Amino acid sequence: MAEKNKNMKTTLLSILLILAGLALKSQIQLEQSYSFSGALTKIDEGEYKYFVMDVPLKECRIYNEDHSLFKTVNLQVPSDYFLSDIKFVSRKIFNSDDNIELLFIYYKTDLINSEYVYTYGMKVVNELGIELLNLSDGGFAELKTGSNGTKLLAYRYIWHDSYYLVYTNVYALGGTTKSAAAQLQPSMKIYPNPADETLHVELADLSMHSGGQITIHDMAGHQMINQPFPSKTGQLSFGTEEWVPGTYILNIVSNNGTRLSEKIEKR
Repeated sequence: MAEKNKNMKTTLLSILLILAGLALKSQIQLEQSYSFSGALTKIDEGEYKYFVMDVPLKECRIYNEDHSLFKTVNLQVPSDYFLSDIKFVSRKIFNSDDNIELLFIYYKTDLINSEYVYTYGMKVVNELGIELLNLSDGGFAELKTGSNGTKLLAYRYIWHDSYYLVYTNVYALGGTTKSAAAQLQPSMKIYPNPADETLHVELADLSMHSGGQITIHDMAGHQMINQPFPSKTGQLSFGTEEWVPGTYILNIVSNNGTRLSEKIEKR
């Protein structure tokens, strides 16, 4: 009987040791530790990468699934701004070429009337540093899919008196790098800005000023300008000498619904 009990104890101990070994193997194990904020993203069909946001160096570092460095993307953050967020690291979200694109947001703070106010900026760039979108005051972005494709919703936050005015820009996505860049951010030149007595607006993209409409409002919503954009020259000038000094919002809407918005200042 004693021998039998001894054998049972030995068998039980062996089972416990086996179970303990299996439990150790099933525990959560540290695989890699990254400095700064990181994420795992699907950049293409069947292709996954990790990426981290290096705030001091203003860059996005992309790693393979085995944690080896894949690529470093330098981000053109203005010198007095801080890198705030990196989103949508992908090959195919913004266009159909093989470059990696991403969206990043940056900000700065200013002391205005005894309170700290945030000023934002947003860009979409590819791995070569080419800009597909440069949106002043852009502070947040999200992707939404509707019946006619995926849209980028970019939110602009403009400080006014004691609150933020919020504008939402909706961008269609897809196509080649060239067409996507033209679609997301047609070239617009506004000068001088701040304006004194005259403001000049020029558009290089013919699709924007062919049948386009330009409006300008002050921050209280009062309309200053509402007229068609010249379809041939793509240039427009108007007097601002009677405007009250301050901030104004300029909007141009083309005949196909593409919209450009920009903040202008009057001295």
